[in-house]
Amino acid sequence: MHRVDLGSSEYPSLLSQMQNPPKSLYIEGKLDVFGGKTLVVVGSRSLTPYGEAVVKNFVGLLASRGVVIVSGLARGVDALAHETCLGAGGVAVGVLGFGFDFLSGQSVAPLARRVAASGALISPFLPSQKAEKRTFLERNKIMAGVSKAVLVIEATAKSGVFSTVNMAIELGRDVFVVPGSVFSYTSMGCHELIKEGAYLITSPDDILSRM
Repeated sequence: MHRVDLGSSEYPSLLSQMQNPPKSLYIEGKLDVFGGKTLVVVGSRSLTPYGEAVVKNFVGLLASRGVVIVSGLARGVDALAHETCLGAGGVAVGVLGFGFDFLSGQSVAPLARRVAASGALISPFLPSQKAEKRTFLERNKIMAGVSKAVLVIEATAKSGVFSTVNMAIELGRDVFVVPGSVFSYTSMGCHELIKEGAYLITSPDDILSRM
């Protein structure tokens, strides 16, 4: 694990653009994965078969085309995005909502270690910081900060993905949204984002053309 301070040449340049960026990051893995095409993938923790198919199709192709997949290692879209990225031989970045000292006790630990081996695992918190509501909100900001764009796949009207999306918008990042059925509760948030001006996308090429 490395500590990288703000102002260092190893500090992710995109992250330094946000207001009040973390003064230090703790990183396990490679330090050179943040300069390319980084895309944060977020969405529901309760995936439908449709959402699962979209994640596998879109993320698999994007990862195979060199897009670095960033997510928060939560169950649902986050975990499947990382699994799909790794399965496609891609590079993944995971952002923790707690300090590294608490990783070993988490169910996500095996996936997190695989993510670190492919790309990087990062935390903006001291290793001794336990998980709290505020730390996960901070994690969402960091995900947006290190990424050039956001992809939303299934989100309810009150989904936690909005904190990531709002930070991305504040930073001037593109927001891509996959539409779903008008009858689907897990797509209501996606449709609201599209109404508010997010890019409606129907294929991975829609994303690649803007990155």
